[in-house]
Amino acid sequence: MRRNHKRHRVPSPLQDNILSLIAIVSLIVLTLAAVSGVLWMLIRTGMLSYEWGLFDPQTTDTVAFDDADGVFDALRPVPLTSDGENTADTAGIVRFSGSFSTLRKLLSDLNTADHYNALYETVLHTDTANAASTVRLYRSGASYRVTRHAPGVSTAGQPTESYVCDGTAVVYTDHRTQSRARFPVSDAFSPEALAGIPSVASFNAIPDERILHASYTEQDGEFLYYVMYTTPTADNQQIVHEIWISAEAELVRRCCTYLCPANRDPMTVIADDSARLFSSVLRSVTELSARERQVLFVLPEVGQ
Repeated sequence: MRRNHKRHRVPSPLQDNILSLIAIVSLIVLTLAAVSGVLWMLIRTGMLSYEWGLFDPQTTDTVAFDDADGVFDALRPVPLTSDGENTADTAGIVRFSGSFSTLRKLLSDLNTADHYNALYETVLHTDTANAASTVRLYRSGASYRVTRHAPGVSTAGQPTESYVCDGTAVVYTDHRTQSRARFPVSDAFSPEALAGIPSVASFNAIPDERILHASYTEQDGEFLYYVMYTTPTADNQQIVHEIWISAEAELVRRCCTYLCPANRDPMTVIADDSARLFSSVLRSVTELSARERQVLFVLPEVGQ
């Protein structure tokens, strides 16, 4: 009787190398998948943010807006020629008139994000120089933080002054002297007023008779609202305000104010930069991470 013997093939060195390579690659892929899973869990829980700024809330990656001056200029009222024609192309621009109720309804329907970080550039125009600064406004429900930085100072560095509100009180800090003061929450301490920028709510309080012009248009998929209005001064002059509101960001993207003597037409004043008092531009806006919401709105201790 013949016995059948199974023949065992010995793997070649090439096969050994391929099998080892497959094992190594599989181990690397599994390791990367595990690390990615851990990072994803940390980001989802707020323990880690995309900005990687766990201990420095001032450093955040931001998405900059396109600074297209032409879009803002097009929304301004355009002087007419002698034959009644516009001197500029205003196609696609809708003008509001009358009671402005439609505009107010559109603005009241804006749902501003509950948690965001907005970066502004502000300029105080004077007779001798322009005092520029950068301002960050952090919002989370009723809580907010406002930090102001001197010209040339990175927003990741020490601010010159700051306001922190946890919804119950406001603490002001002068970082140059390290002095602090605590105040109760009131309308006088609105975050926009402290940041030196107008708000949509403040516009809705303006009477119709003080609104000189209002319009809106769509540019690259973004709706912009423009309003020009005035406020009187004690010396029988008036301040002319221009604000551009982004319906996408649901914030005031740009504003300018001008001093207008009683005998001057506001339209000629806004064309004169020497009459400008103040201007601000929204440079970027991002969402706050859960981690930032935990650390940004804790009130500093105020010494007795």
